[in-house]
Amino acid sequence: VARNLRRKIDEGPNTEQTEHGQRQSDPGGGGRRPGTREHPVTSEVVVASASHVSFHPEVGVSRRVLGFGLVVLLLAAVPNVRAQETEVSDAVTATLTAWADGEYEKFVSYYHADARGFFLDGGSLIQGFSAPALEAMAQAGFKADVTVRDLDVQMHGSMAVTVAYIEGSLTLPGGLVLEATWRYSETRIETDEGWKVVQFHMSTLQSGMGASNRP
Repeated sequence: VARNLRRKIDEGPNTEQTEHGQRQSDPGGGGRRPGTREHPVTSEVVVASASHVSFHPEVGVSRRVLGFGLVVLLLAAVPNVRAQETEVSDAVTATLTAWADGEYEKFVSYYHADARGFFLDGGSLIQGFSAPALEAMAQAGFKADVTVRDLDVQMHGSMAVTVAYIEGSLTLPGGLVLEATWRYSETRIETDEGWKVVQFHMSTLQSGMGASNRP
């Protein structure tokens, strides 16, 4: 028994059973690789490790789609701003045209109830406009014959800031005619009824500050 045990130990694992019951070593000197039928179990550790390093194309696709979506949103926002600028520009022109044409009810309708600012006379702060007061001035001889130039609109969300120059003449009660260029600025907010003026300023451009000298 001891000799048989010793023989098995000396033979080692690199032997296999022959038809005659004897074991012989692998001629190649190495262990024979087990076949698939001998070891049908696949290593779960190897599979699990491979799953962590495998490439996921859907991740790259998702990032590209997200980037493309952001670009589309930015490009879509530009036409929207341009459309708002056009709306405000048209509103400014319509407001000043109504004033020059003596349509004071329409002129006042472009102003917010809380509108305030400084106007032609260089006087104190004006809290909005009164259509009846403007009508009274017109009956006393006031008349505006003006045009708007260099109108520029900047959008800030639902608020619009506009600057422009107004050229022409104003006929005051009593017949005095003033010919000049006036600086004009206003701020409008978007409401359900359109773009309403909440702040305004109109004052005479100083002599010598022509188009070539404007900042």
